[in-house]
Amino acid sequence: MRIYEFSKKFDVAVKDIVELLKERGVRRADAEFMLTDSHISFLKKRFHIGAVKEPVQTAHVNVDIEDKEVSLGDLAQRLGRPASEVIVLLLKRGIVANINKLLPRDVLAIVAKEYGATLVDTVKDTVNKSNVVKESLQKEQVVQEKRDPVVVIVGHVDHGKTTLLDYIRKTKVALGEAGGITQHLGAYSVPTNHGNVVFLDTPGHEAFSVMRERGVSVADVVALVVAADDGVRPQTIESIKAAQSLKAPIVVVINKIDKVDSLRIETVKRELSQYGLLSDEWGGETPYALISAKTGAGVDELIELLALQADMLDLVTSSAVAARGYVLESQIQKGRGAVASLLLHCGTLSVGDFFICGKVDGRVNSIVDGTGKSLKSVGPSKPVLVSGFYDFPKAGDLLQASSQKEVKKHQSEVEKDVQVKQLYDASQAAINVIVKVGSFSSLDAVVQSLQAITVNRALPIRVISSGVGDINERDIEFAEQAHALIYGLDVKVERNAAALKSEVQVNIYNIIYKLLDDAREAVLKTKKPEYIETQLGKAIVKAIFKVNSSIIAGAGVHEGALKKGQFVAIYRNSKKIGEGIIKSLQKDKRAVDTAPEGFDCAFRIDTFESWKMGDEVICFSREEKKD
Repeated sequence: MRIYEFSKKFDVAVKDIVELLKERGVRRADAEFMLTDSHISFLKKRFHIGAVKEPVQTAHVNVDIEDKEVSLGDLAQRLGRPASEVIVLLLKRGIVANINKLLPRDVLAIVAKEYGATLVDTVKDTVNKSNVVKESLQKEQVVQEKRDPVVVIVGHVDHGKTTLLDYIRKTKVALGEAGGITQHLGAYSVPTNHGNVVFLDTPGHEAFSVMRERGVSVADVVALVVAADDGVRPQTIESIKAAQSLKAPIVVVINKIDKVDSLRIETVKRELSQYGLLSDEWGGETPYALISAKTGAGVDELIELLALQADMLDLVTSSAVAARGYVLESQIQKGRGAVASLLLHCGTLSVGDFFICGKVDGRVNSIVDGTGKSLKSVGPSKPVLVSGFYDFPKAGDLLQASSQKEVKKHQSEVEKDVQVKQLYDASQAAINVIVKVGSFSSLDAVVQSLQAITVNRALPIRVISSGVGDINERDIEFAEQAHALIYGLDVKVERNAAALKSEVQVNIYNIIYKLLDDAREAVLKTKKPEYIETQLGKAIVKAIFKVNSSIIAGAGVHEGALKKGQFVAIYRNSKKIGEGIIKSLQKDKRAVDTAPEGFDCAFRIDTFESWKMGDEVICFSREEKKD
């Protein structure tokens, strides 16, 4: 028995069979692979084939299921049904899952529909990280000292965020960014006349909404940059909502004032007031700064305003506690493995320290500051790059210095899995996509943006695997099995993977919007046209005769007209039996383009010859509908 035969007989997806066969040492297999008796026995056992002889009868239950990832075992418990029943239910839909497997939203929807349960949206809790640390220090009753404020610069793409930060730092970061947009979350300590200020630079492209929210969550003050010549845009609104949900102070920065007059600036202020940002000059509580990041006009006044806002927050830290801070960015660096940019809120982190960070852990191998200088230790509010992570941390994860014993305990409790393979319903048509990126914060942005691409009457994109790091042999092999495309951002193809003779389409980019543009084009190519049909005439077949090798139908037109080159549908006893296009048409033994009502005619169509007397012919035009 071949794999495709097993798949058809037992209603199991080919890709899932291939994945399981890898456990038996079969590295390369496709739909034509011949299964041995041992293979078949193994697959039946793993797919629970034969364990349930009767079709699964699912009882409807009146329960609510939270719309978030949950293990199959927990889901079965909430439904009050045996886990084996849910496993078999999913198997019959080509989805392989064990009791510990986390089920994503689309699979939850399948199970909920089958059992009549209700999916309930969960509200995402957003917490200001600096407030968490401050409250923790108060509980520990340790000596506190002031710390440098952290300011996040947010706003819409091309509104001048990076140009502003570039001017403040007196360097040319904006010129070094691919495509002129900031690709990753960066942190920079800037000395000013008012003391050091840590600036976070978050990308403004719409795909980076997750990164932007993470940037806001670790900041003390939010500087919202709005271009005077463009006004309030989608990412402007998104940034406002993220900051307001954290109750973080917002300073509005109207940029590019050198391009507009005062009336335009007043218009932008009115637009922003609709979102709760009423200028303090108009009786509100939101301070505004008018600047030109290009010329530097108003930037000194802005820094003074930001420092004033930070002083009002009473920002504190302590060096007498274990180091605690947050990950801003993580990525792979050649020779150093997984590294992360960190911002400590308290304590001191030193080379050799053990730590736990979210679901990962490690030991500090090196600490590098923004100038590339190696440090032995670092204190609060100093952005640095740290190596020594055993796995990838996520942006926004809390890092805590820990003992070696605590790290070992953590390692035994957490299952690491950098690459995520999504379960999906193989019976649903879609464009399968594998995503590989160079940093963790970009991963969420790319995956969410790809999944958001929708076009009427076209296949959706289904991300079946996503991860951080270069494209490897496993990615290529999985893409072959799943007939998937591979999209990479800021990565390369490993030498061994490139050596594989594969027809898998691998697309690599260094700018996210180019990746998304190409993905949208791939979706558009699958779009099915929609037609508008207009009836032109009807006729009844009266005679059938053969001319050379062609079968000709003779008919009387009793309504409208038959037209050469137009479509016809053939009905027999009120049932449609065929369709085609009129290739030739004659009236009174002469070739014509139209046979009108009341006349007899003879015609030949391209795809039908099984005529019978009395067949009804309906002629119609067909035009593609334009969206």
